[in-house]
Amino acid sequence: PSLTWDFGPLMTTLQVQFAQNLIAKAQAAEAHQSLLNSLQSIEEAEGDGRQLVAMTEKACYHTELVPLAQASKKAAREAQSAREKRLFEEEIFRRKEEMATFKEKLAVPDSLTKAMAAVQLLLTPIAFKVFKRAVRDLSDEVINHPENENIRMMRSDHYRTVASFGHPGIVECREVYSHAEVVLGCIGYIIAYTKQPPHSAKTPQHVSEMGGSLELPLGPGLRPIHYNKVGYEEYSERLLVFQEPDPSEDPQAWCDWHEQASNTAAALHTAFSE
Repeated sequence: PSLTWDFGPLMTTLQVQFAQNLIAKAQAAEAHQSLLNSLQSIEEAEGDGRQLVAMTEKACYHTELVPLAQASKKAAREAQSAREKRLFEEEIFRRKEEMATFKEKLAVPDSLTKAMAAVQLLLTPIAFKVFKRAVRDLSDEVINHPENENIRMMRSDHYRTVASFGHPGIVECREVYSHAEVVLGCIGYIIAYTKQPPHSAKTPQHVSEMGGSLELPLGPGLRPIHYNKVGYEEYSERLLVFQEPDPSEDPQAWCDWHEQASNTAAALHTAFSE
């Protein structure tokens, strides 16, 4: 007898399983693709979110931060400008007070004699001898050669002026200078200021800041100095200017000035002789 195999039920089961496997793979592939799509969507959403945040920050920078910074910078400039204006007004007031005090000292009776006596108390005999010679020589030059440009203007910060008469900002000789300035006023000098600060870096203030020394009317030799700002340093150069009336415009004023200058020179020679 011949053998026959019936694969019907088996084939049916295999076909069912194969079909189920295909379905499972399709479902898995679909799920995987769905997952990829979801991840891509999330990534795109995050990218859009970051872009939105960046755009928002940029808009905030231009609409809020920039105006705020500009307003802050403007306020700082205005505050600085107000401070500079206040300091300059204080300096102008100081100068007016200085001029008024200078005139009051000159108006005191025997101001020359009193000023010279005060300087004498502050200096050593040798230093006072040098000081007397300096003011006498200057007074004689004023009488004999008032047109000499070298004596018509003295810079307060110049080392020769400092060495002869002192300086209002140098602590070591400030008191000497306050009296020496009266002597110079009796000779015919007034205090004046330029419209620009000094160009030279070798001012007493700079020398003090660098720890340097200067020759002072306190005696021979260089001395370390300590400087206290007067107030004019940032704005002007301080001058001692010789004032002589113009004889062509006011002859009487010139005659009065010459008589006073001659009397001052005579007093310097007689009352404070060697």
